[in-house]
Amino acid sequence: MKGLAHRLRSNLGMAEVRIYVDGEEIVVPIGHVTGLGKPSCQLKGRELRQLIQAQEDEVVYSVTEEGHRVIRDEDVIEVKDGDVYGKMTRVTAASRNIRRIQAEIELLCQVLGEEAVTWSPDYSWVMIEGVKLPPNYNKKVTNVLILIPENYGYGEPLQDLFVDPNLKIIVDGKEKDIPHYFPNRNSGVAKRFRKHYGKNWRYLCLKQERWDPKRDHLLGYLNQLYTFLSDPFRWPYQA
Repeated sequence: MKGLAHRLRSNLGMAEVRIYVDGEEIVVPIGHVTGLGKPSCQLKGRELRQLIQAQEDEVVYSVTEEGHRVIRDEDVIEVKDGDVYGKMTRVTAASRNIRRIQAEIELLCQVLGEEAVTWSPDYSWVMIEGVKLPPNYNKKVTNVLILIPENYGYGEPLQDLFVDPNLKIIVDGKEKDIPHYFPNRNSGVAKRFRKHYGKNWRYLCLKQERWDPKRDHLLGYLNQLYTFLSDPFRWPYQA
């Protein structure tokens, strides 16, 4: 901190502003005066962080009438006399367990082939082409799209899955609708997933009731899909 303050004084002169960080007054050297006559200087966020001795796991923010504004290291800010700042321990919002998802995708690629598996850059979905169907269907394979929940890997189970349109099960030589499959584009589910239906996907309601980190994974979810489709009318649905 002293090194930065000395450098600023050398480059900008001896003018100073006083800021307040969590109630503590800190003197900042400046080099010019604003048009309103109020002393100010420009600092990068990382320089302000160094000046107020913020730790790596702390977030720096300015206190304004509109609320708190987070200051990032790359931001350029105008520090004015009387400005109020704060620092607090960074909190982490819940997010996907990326390492876990990467490992599960790698397993999919090993078993099904790399050419069959595609995923989004943010790991919010995984698509598998040519997934084998049980023998009693009007198609031999289907493409599958799995949406990965925001907290996947930390306890949130898989619950949103899409397959090809016009999928039918054959019973006694006749095609029948699959339970909990929504091929109708006018259904409430279709309206909820309008973007996916527009890309020729159809929703199949196969929600995991809970998620076990030692047992459950994307490949296992595909196995659950195959098991369900093998005998969907006898599936033990939760009331």
